[in-house]
Amino acid sequence: MKKWFFVTCFIVISMISALSRPALSSDGAKGKKFVLIVADHIGFLEWSDPRMKTLREIEPQGAIGLMVTKTETTSVRSNISELENAAYMTIGSGVPARGDDDGRLAFNTNELVEDRTAGLVYSLVTGYGNPAAGMIVHLGIGSQSDLNAETSYKARPGELGAILKKGGVRTAAIGNSDWFERSERGASMIAMDASGTVPFGDVSLDLVTKDPTAPLGFKTNIEMLKNRFKEYLGKSDFIVIDYGDTSRINRFRTMATAEAHAAAKLRTLKEFTRFLSWIMKNIDPATTQLIVVSPTPPAGAVLTKDTLTPVFAYGAGITPGALISSQSTKQAGLFRNADISAHICAFFGLEPGSDFIGQPLETTKNAAPLDFLREYHRRDILFESQIGLLRGIVIWELVLLLICFVVSLRAVDTPKWLRQILTGVLLWSASMFLSFLLIAGIPQLKGEFDYITVFFGLAAVVAILISFIPGYDWKMIALSGLYLVSIVADQLTGGSLIKLSVLGYFPQGAARFYGLGNEFMGFMIGAPLVIYGLLMDLRPGLKKGLKISMPFVFTASAVMVGIPAIGANFGGLIACLFGYVFMGVLLLQGKLKWKTALAAAAAVVVLVAAFVAVDVTILGGHSHIGQLVWRISHGGGLDELTKVVGRKLEINFRLLRVSFWSALFLISLAVALIMHYFPMDLVSRLLKKYGEFRKAYLACVVGAIAALLFNDSGIVPAATALVLPTATVFLLLFNSPLLEKKKRQYKPAWKENRREQQTDKPPKKEEPAAQSRSILLKNVPSQKKQPQDGPERGKDRGSSHGREQGRDNASRSSDHGERRPSSQHGHQGKKYDEKRQTAPGAPRQNPPKQGGQSDQPGAQGGEFKPKRKKKRYYGPNRPPGRPRPDGAPPKSGPSS
Repeated sequence: MKKWFFVTCFIVISMISALSRPALSSDGAKGKKFVLIVADHIGFLEWSDPRMKTLREIEPQGAIGLMVTKTETTSVRSNISELENAAYMTIGSGVPARGDDDGRLAFNTNELVEDRTAGLVYSLVTGYGNPAAGMIVHLGIGSQSDLNAETSYKARPGELGAILKKGGVRTAAIGNSDWFERSERGASMIAMDASGTVPFGDVSLDLVTKDPTAPLGFKTNIEMLKNRFKEYLGKSDFIVIDYGDTSRINRFRTMATAEAHAAAKLRTLKEFTRFLSWIMKNIDPATTQLIVVSPTPPAGAVLTKDTLTPVFAYGAGITPGALISSQSTKQAGLFRNADISAHICAFFGLEPGSDFIGQPLETTKNAAPLDFLREYHRRDILFESQIGLLRGIVIWELVLLLICFVVSLRAVDTPKWLRQILTGVLLWSASMFLSFLLIAGIPQLKGEFDYITVFFGLAAVVAILISFIPGYDWKMIALSGLYLVSIVADQLTGGSLIKLSVLGYFPQGAARFYGLGNEFMGFMIGAPLVIYGLLMDLRPGLKKGLKISMPFVFTASAVMVGIPAIGANFGGLIACLFGYVFMGVLLLQGKLKWKTALAAAAAVVVLVAAFVAVDVTILGGHSHIGQLVWRISHGGGLDELTKVVGRKLEINFRLLRVSFWSALFLISLAVALIMHYFPMDLVSRLLKKYGEFRKAYLACVVGAIAALLFNDSGIVPAATALVLPTATVFLLLFNSPLLEKKKRQYKPAWKENRREQQTDKPPKKEEPAAQSRSILLKNVPSQKKQPQDGPERGKDRGSSHGREQGRDNASRSSDHGERRPSSQHGHQGKKYDEKRQTAPGAPRQNPPKQGGQSDQPGAQGGEFKPKRKKKRYYGPNRPPGRPRPDGAPPKSGPSS
């Protein structure tokens, strides 16, 4: 019944979402034209070169921005053709796609391909029949479809062209990047439909001319390109122009020196800007929109973290002197390559594809857009280049975790100085992730050395300030509170710090562009739980008030993570709810049971469903989950949901195998489970003392596992969620008073006896005769005498029995009216008399002398001499044959 209830709720939400977004019609396509110029492999530093005077003149007439070029083929081992075709396929399909060498095989129908016309070959390889004359056919459409069917997004080649064709928009493709009789015509895939055809265009060799002065001997025939543009501008509505010289100059990079390549590329860019100026003069800016894109970054950009490429827009709907952005990034001057297909559909008034992940482009007015992009580009390269530092910090955290775990196994035997060193290092290491956030607020950083120096310095300052707080439990409360306050404050102020944090967004990797990133989302799980767990242990009197405030604080934290206007992390919302709800269940039930766990999971599902309903119906459904619901309700169906879930699981399992975060998460999880279910005696006593924190620790584990399952790259928040609780356990363990008690418990017996024998008065120095007597006494074998009746019984009680026998005799001494013999020389007799016979301050009473007994140290009848374990009294009642303490020959029997 519950299952059908949730299914019904989901269907209702989908219907509401469908009604909340009005469908676009094709009426907007009338009279509009769109020109997309592909000038590939242009970097932003080349675009912003001051020597590009023509570009500087036309730039104020339009808007500029940076484009994310992430595709499904981004490996540095891929060849240039594969990278280019993947970029073209991404724009043409609306989702990140993959490409290979077959993506370049586009021809005019009348061109010869191995002595056969391209139209005939196309009909043979596709089975679609003979194409019409004047069309462009793509011979690799079948292989591209099969290639992308195996990817995470399952891109469909020609999706944009199919939507435009269905909406009555005529498409055309002009130009190529051919060189040395090698066809490079992948840009035509942007305009082709699902069958692999483009109604109009020319990609033949007529648009290429041989030029001995050109780097590769081939050059774009600019005059022919202009003529073809004029011809097809009247026949078509959407035109893709491939200015192939920029692609050819990129291939020249592997053959020339860096200086020769830079000079040749500058000449090529100057020629391109003149061609761009001509295009702008030959279109109507009131009805035609022009966009210049560089789908693929320059060679080597992946290694230098410089993969953002420049984009220029001009004409209808474009604000001059503005920055280009989109709702996909929500950052001024930045958008995704997948946004272009959605923008083209929106420009013509067509509904985008159900699997499109992009959003239409927007423009934001800016006083100095080029200077703004220069600074953003510089800082983005600086911060994204520190991924090596981040990897080193994570590995260090892993090593430190293993060291602390090994030391905790023998914490009793670990020297105090070593535990103090580990304590300081733990505080410093736990502060490093916060340093990744705070350092983004220092704009003066210029290079990698400055960044690393300031990074470690900030972490040290935080650790030193925390160390002044008394009590390591309060120290961790303060550090967790600092994490929580810093993250929340940054999100409420627009995320100015997290935008340029190494643990924040990764624009070049298209990981996240706005909201709360997965790295700090993990701390939003662990920090509130650690704070509440420790506070309830330290202030039991406030436990009731803390329990009352807990739902409000946890709800605010979850909303902060999941609300689209702030955190916009739906997977993080689910993970936080799992951690928070399980904390409440553990506080109510005391321990986790299957029934309560299922009830908690059901509560999380209800809360998530309520959040989705509010997002779709009230907030407009612009979040990731809102877009998913919209795609499901607009033709995607359950297949779309299955695709998203499968993609998330695939990414997580892949990262679990290769990511450096996976080892930290697995070891942290293993330590947490061992601490809870297989604890050592000392750890068990510590967690018993901090019982509420133990529940919070277990709730962090639940939240970390939920973060792994419900997030893309969920291994990252799963690892960071356990950083603070794990550090708290080891800090409390290494500085626990229980550890000192345990060490005293394992003191050797001889140390304990020596401590009992010490008094305020130092012992009197022994004379030589007494020293010889002590040596003799050490060698005398002990013989326990049995108590006897009569007068001898009292003597035995005070003479040679052990400490336990002495305690029994002390209780009976008053009944017999006897006084214990004690020495007048030495501290032991004083201690004995003070405890057994005399009151404080009363004069000491000496025992009566017995036959032959003397008060002098060397005389017969001796002193009360305690030994290590048993006290022996060698007096007149010693057994026959026993040597005398003064060295005299033994008597035949006891003296009377």
